[in-house]
Amino acid sequence: MSFISIKNLVHKFYVKDDDGNIIEENDAINGVSLDVERGQFIAILGQNGSGKSTLARHLNNLLFPDEGSIWIDNVAVNESDDENVWMNRKKIGMVFQNPDNQIIGTTVEEDTAFGPENLGIQTKNIRRRVDESLQTVGMDNRKKSSPNHLSGGQKQRIAIAGILAMHPCCIVLDEASAMLDPDGRRELLNTIHRLNKDEEITIILITHFMEEAVDADKVFVMEKGKIKLHGTPQQVFGESQSIKSAGLELPEIMKLSLQLKDDGYDIPTGMFTINEFADEFEKAYRNRSDN
Repeated sequence: MSFISIKNLVHKFYVKDDDGNIIEENDAINGVSLDVERGQFIAILGQNGSGKSTLARHLNNLLFPDEGSIWIDNVAVNESDDENVWMNRKKIGMVFQNPDNQIIGTTVEEDTAFGPENLGIQTKNIRRRVDESLQTVGMDNRKKSSPNHLSGGQKQRIAIAGILAMHPCCIVLDEASAMLDPDGRRELLNTIHRLNKDEEITIILITHFMEEAVDADKVFVMEKGKIKLHGTPQQVFGESQSIKSAGLELPEIMKLSLQLKDDGYDIPTGMFTINEFADEFEKAYRNRSDN
């Protein structure tokens, strides 16, 4: 079985009157199924209200399904099984949109130590975990600093370090780059890709930035609580009309490639990097000039 297996997940939000009676119900997630293999980098894309953040909160059992099932590391997790919920939260760490809501320590090292302290880890091992985690995210030179003096990208790296110190198998990032400037987003993406490749940590990235998904192993696009598209980045982004109808923008290089193709250039449209685009555009320009 996959590391994470979700089958026919349904989650409803209810609107109640002043007496607590349900007057309206909405499906935030409606029949979602997906599998994640250990060590994969998964991107889940969608507009606000598509259900992607609601799905993310099920992975760490901050929410529980109304219907369907979730299996984590071959164990079914449900709301009535406190032991499995606790074990699951040790395996899967969450990084949220606003790092200020996740950072509570007065210094970087104090904040990083908070998670393992709550797990009951011995003090000498906490020290080692904190040092290793901060070194992994490139923040070991700021361990005595106040988080208030850090940039947004640095704060998100500290939030990740706090998760790493608990030794999770998987990190779920729920719109973690949404409040960052381009440099901060780049720092964050470099960090999680390095964790995925070097530490073999499973990454699930929830985002609406298409460029963040181009190096993922698999991409899922959500719309109105359902999975609309899934596959490799090349397969998913190749469905340009479906992407647009889901309210998303193609990566800039793909948009430029499609525009040039419409203008008569013989150029492929499944490119994601500037170097790829430059090489193919040069070929297409020469061919057009020769003809």
